[in-house]
Amino acid sequence: MFKPVEKSKRNYELVIEQLHLLIAEEKIKPGDLILPERKLAEQLNVSRTSVREALRILEALDVVYVKPGEGTFLKKPSMNGIIAPLLMFLQEDTDSHSNLFETRTLLESGIARLAALRRTEEDLKAIGTYAYEIKETSDLEKVIQADIHFHESVLKAAKNPTLNSFITIVQELMKHGIRKTRSILFTEDGENEISANYHIKIFHAIRDQDPDAAYHAMYEHLEYTANKSIAIQNQQKNLS
Repeated sequence: MFKPVEKSKRNYELVIEQLHLLIAEEKIKPGDLILPERKLAEQLNVSRTSVREALRILEALDVVYVKPGEGTFLKKPSMNGIIAPLLMFLQEDTDSHSNLFETRTLLESGIARLAALRRTEEDLKAIGTYAYEIKETSDLEKVIQADIHFHESVLKAAKNPTLNSFITIVQELMKHGIRKTRSILFTEDGENEISANYHIKIFHAIRDQDPDAAYHAMYEHLEYTANKSIAIQNQQKNLS
């Protein structure tokens, strides 16, 4: 099943590639036991250290899990396995931060449009509650949580199951983006009030079932937040 690895890359990377290939070809399935270190090392013609390093990385990325005394098993695919490396990539990269906002702007503006057309009274109550929580609280963590719940409530109000499945990745990245930008903007005078007003504007458009207004309000909110947070980030880098 395994092929001896070529030596053009670091051995643990090649072990990971081989395992990913077998997973893609469904030769290893969720719940299957991965070969013990010694056998895996022999079949791949690498050291046990390389195998151990590869399995450690795959465990950190939520691809495999270890049962003490039993071995390493392939895990059922989860969003964490996709999102964890993306979050690491986005942590400090300003260009990636900008690209994430661009993606969010395109997707969430359309989501707001659907929410205006399909929202229920229950949806509206949740969206309004979180919009005004953002305005009324001065605690950073509470603002972050209200902001996350606001955007999740708008997504829920869009009533699109296919979109819900697809958006899960972006939703998790959205949480990362909100936390990061809130932390940057929170110390700036007046920024929380500006943000709160954007959220209330989105809420009003959804309440009034005005899809065009909802689209533009969400677009303006995300575009402003992206430009402002990136400008502050760049300013901070220049001062350091």
